[in-house]
Amino acid sequence: TFETLVGIAILLNCVTIGVEVNALVKAQPQYVEDVLSACENFFTAFFLVEFLLRVAFIGWQIYVPGKSPLGIADAISNIADACLVWISGVGMAWVVPLIGVDPGNL
Repeated sequence: TFETLVGIAILLNCVTIGVEVNALVKAQPQYVEDVLSACENFFTAFFLVEFLLRVAFIGWQIYVPGKSPLGIADAISNIADACLVWISGVGMAWVVPLIGVDPGNL
């Protein structure tokens, strides 16, 4: 199902984050840095598409406490997920580098 696919993507993204943290401590070959960069862009795009699909098929109400059909806790969880996608994903991976700032320095 869609939820299973998203769960697998989350687990794989966690693995790449772990490798990225390791690369901060121990120098890695350039190809590892290139693969990590490609993975970051892939997962950013994947989770952005996931967000857009949820809005398209379920509706924006799932992000509004009091309007989410599954309750306030679900809406808050969805807001946190959306913030992860838009701030740490799209913002840090794509927008910040566009304005000439190295995200590693933030």
